[in-house]
Amino acid sequence: MKLGLINSAWAQAGRDTAWGIQKTKEIGFDSIDIFTDPLDIDIRERRLIRDECRRHQLPIISVCCVATGLIDFNPSVQRFHLDRCKAYLDLCYEFEAENLLLVLGEYIWQQEVIPPAEQWATGVHNCQLLAEHAQRLGLKIALELEPFRLSLVNDIDTMIRFIDDVGHPALGANIDVSHLMLANVPAHDVDRLKGKAVHVHISDCDGKVHGDLPPGRGVVDFPPYLKHIGQLGMDGTISIELEYSPDPDNIEAWVREAYSATADLMKNAGLRGWPTGSVFADTPKTFQQWHHFRIDFLQFFAPKRIEVIDSEKCFGTFREIFFVIGHRVCTFHTTIMTFHSIISSTGNRTLESVHDLRVLKTQNLMMPCVSQLVQN
Repeated sequence: MKLGLINSAWAQAGRDTAWGIQKTKEIGFDSIDIFTDPLDIDIRERRLIRDECRRHQLPIISVCCVATGLIDFNPSVQRFHLDRCKAYLDLCYEFEAENLLLVLGEYIWQQEVIPPAEQWATGVHNCQLLAEHAQRLGLKIALELEPFRLSLVNDIDTMIRFIDDVGHPALGANIDVSHLMLANVPAHDVDRLKGKAVHVHISDCDGKVHGDLPPGRGVVDFPPYLKHIGQLGMDGTISIELEYSPDPDNIEAWVREAYSATADLMKNAGLRGWPTGSVFADTPKTFQQWHHFRIDFLQFFAPKRIEVIDSEKCFGTFREIFFVIGHRVCTFHTTIMTFHSIISSTGNRTLESVHDLRVLKTQNLMMPCVSQLVQN
């Protein structure tokens, strides 16, 4: 999975757009999520965002939208927010993003005036309309879970029920790890979002109130959640969400801290890079070293891809790639990282030989970084 950053971390600290995009890439993020409003920015800002992200080779994965008016009881307010959300989806399309992150809001007046079922039905109907628009643009909508008592979607049960009631393939779930913890959702309940989750947010908190802190600053036990996210088999993005730094003047250090902590968590969960302490960095030279490498290799690939490929055949394929092709063009470590890219980018296709890789190349189904390994 990719590691991204929501750019509101920079904006709330007073940094300008271009600086924030450049710094996001410099720190090491794979992607970026954009927090803006298409009704508040002009064509120059839209083009600036798009061009700077392209210049820094930083793909935009998601655009964040808070649209509490979608469940307002006034039809005129609903119409405005439907049009506004469609403008957001158009902006996602313009930015070549993958999804719109959507926050619905809360029940009004403590559920005492407007029947809760009516607000729920209103939200479902309006999200069906938005999902149709998203599908026409080839986009997904990632619905946010808010850990507040009166939020429309505030736990796994309401998330699943809302998605099922909408009943449209373009609407899925955003998994926000700290929100799950605050809502007292155990990590194993993430399994229930298999086939529904399309995006992930990560941050820490004190266990009592919404915080959006760098991982490690709070009490969230991340490894169990990341383990179950990995078992969903989604090739998506985990985006760091940092809101209102206590020291805006040192926002860069705040973001770097969050990046380092999250990158290490993802690495150790087998979601990005390679596990700490593995033997993947150096070329095995002895039978014993190859034996230990094989154990690490199978443990890394099997949990996530067991339904996709035979891990033993996968290991054989890797050895063939390295000895037949890889060692002539790159190092052992580069070969294994590239092989990981192959597995991550080919979806439900079996890889049992170098021939299969060449077929994928001819079908333009492989990432550009893989081509050098199969050009002969």
